[in-house]
Amino acid sequence: MKEDRNQYSYNCDADGQEINPILSTYNVNKLGSLPARAATDISMGFAANKYIGKSLLNSPSRTDLYQDSYAENANTDRYKAGDVVMVSGNRFDGKSVIRSTLEPFFEQNYLPLLKAARQAKATIVFGDGNSVDALAKNYLSESGYTVLEHPHGYNEALPQERANQRQQELAGVIAQSPFQPDVPTPEPVEPVEPPELEIPVYTRKKKTAATSAGMSLV
Repeated sequence: MKEDRNQYSYNCDADGQEINPILSTYNVNKLGSLPARAATDISMGFAANKYIGKSLLNSPSRTDLYQDSYAENANTDRYKAGDVVMVSGNRFDGKSVIRSTLEPFFEQNYLPLLKAARQAKATIVFGDGNSVDALAKNYLSESGYTVLEHPHGYNEALPQERANQRQQELAGVIAQSPFQPDVPTPEPVEPVEPPELEIPVYTRKKKTAATSAGMSLV
């Protein structure tokens, strides 16, 4: 979202090129209240330069927005080893998107592209859902890819020969999502011990026979 030819916004670099196609589909003023899945998608958008995703729904969906945002880099059959490919899709809704419709849709529309990306040894990232994410994870795991957990909350699949080095790299990645603001850590407060209370001790005088009878001792 360019504001001026000589200035760049939160999602454009100094040359005016878009940094994150996924981020551009969200309202920047509402980033702090996004659901967890949306935050994960944005995190993947910072890493991914290509996208695989098609919608089963007749109405516009988030998958359609992502596809439009990636433009010619969405659902392409051309990949290389340096590519990072984001995969997402519709979640189960109990109506249009159910297992009996999604699985054949996935095999027809996703598998050919995933195969092309895998054969090129591209890195593939996806979420932790139980629909398209789970189908992609199963396919890649069975095809010899290693699936790693990224600290930003998504899965990262890559060829086995690169897995060990990548695992070491991920160990140094901060777990916080890259677009979330830093939350200051409060300084520790030293405990203050309460002052000791001085409790007065009263000594009861012992009565003598004389004082008891009302007689003076003087």
